[in-house]
Amino acid sequence: MVFILMGLEKLNNMEKPENIVTDSELENVWGNANFGPYWNEHKRDFLNNTMLKVATQYESGSTAKYIVIKLGLVKEDWTFAQKGRDYLLAVFFKGQP
Repeated sequence: MVFILMGLEKLNNMEKPENIVTDSELENVWGNANFGPYWNEHKRDFLNNTMLKVATQYESGSTAKYIVIKLGLVKEDWTFAQKGRDYLLAVFFKGQP
């Protein structure tokens, strides 16, 4: 169903999440945030989980909110910016034809 709505061509041309938010951008915005040893080593997974919270309208901590807002993925009112929608779709469909 999603394939029909988006069109196969758009899926085939979808950017990778790492191209939408680069590792250096994530590292720069992350700064001195400390979410513990696991999340500090898996920043992209943390970002993906935070984006899932936005999609499901769950709240997140203020530091996580700051990170996704500064990356331009989410607006101050906890709704997606276009970049955030693109990022979440890229995460969800990565590795699919």
